Amino acid sequence: MAVREDPLPRGVEATLKSKPKSEINLRVGENLRLLRATAGKSQKDVAHHLSVSTGQYQKYESGETNCSLEKLVVLSSYFDVDISEILRENGPKSQAFREEPASYRSDETDAIDDEVAAVAQLMNIFLRIPITLRRKVLDMLNELI
Repeated sequence: MAVREDPLPRGVEATLKSKPKSEINLRVGENLRLLRATAGKSQKDVAHHLSVSTGQYQKYESGETNCSLEKLVVLSSYFDVDISEILRENGPKSQAFREEPASYRSDETDAIDDEVAAVAQLMNIFLRIPITLRRKVLDMLNELI
């Protein structure tokens, strides 16, 4: 005799299949939350500026969803910070209370911060390239490596 399996309640199956949040998404989300709080803005305010729903913006802050490069550029302008500040491992520099004293920072942390800044600079430059040429630029860079 076959045992009847009841389907899982709505939403439970999706929850069971969900991927763990990535470290970068969590970092970006935390930095966005800090920048928003410092600016005295609500999630609704920021979501409106990004032309996304408040729920979507909440997912950015919680690290559930990737924030696209274009959205990160808009957010860096909105919060008047360099895009690297949103990507920083130790929170935005503008968050004085989040900065570690120099004696607690390691050379490795400084090197990572430098790499994040360099990546952010590359992203800012790449975004200035016309969309029609971006693929050609990527192909050319791949040939150099």
